[in-house]
Amino acid sequence: MNAEPNNEHMPAEAAGLHAHSAGSRPEPSPVAAFSDLGTGMAEAGQHAADFVHATIAVLRFQIRRLVLAAILGVIAFTAIVVLLGKVVVLFVSGMAGGLGELLGDRAWLGNLLTAVLILAAAALAVRIAAMRLYAAWLQQSVQGYEHRKSRRHRRSR
Repeated sequence: MNAEPNNEHMPAEAAGLHAHSAGSRPEPSPVAAFSDLGTGMAEAGQHAADFVHATIAVLRFQIRRLVLAAILGVIAFTAIVVLLGKVVVLFVSGMAGGLGELLGDRAWLGNLLTAVLILAAAALAVRIAAMRLYAAWLQQSVQGYEHRKSRRHRRSR
């Protein structure tokens, strides 16, 4: 025997439907509406869980992409540093060889003069950078004192 009641011979109210007006669709009863609400909430919960899982998957993909980009960046940076180092070594070696040739086939003197020139250039660069940095600090200090002085002067008026 069928467990569901046969709604054909029942009044609309007993079947869970309320007649609204003649010619319109019948409205579900409050019990049926709450049953549908529970089903809808369960579906909404499932959709929300699917959305969270999809969002996590996208975040994982983005993190993997960032890690890969960082690894490739480190490799590229290392390659560029090595290449520039090689260029500098070749330049300095050529400069030393050229100076050695100019000084009468004395390679040791070319190497020595090249080292002295490079050290002098480095010392000059450090000195210039230090002087610029000191000047910038001095200017910041002077501006700070002038700002304080003008604030005090404005308060005293």
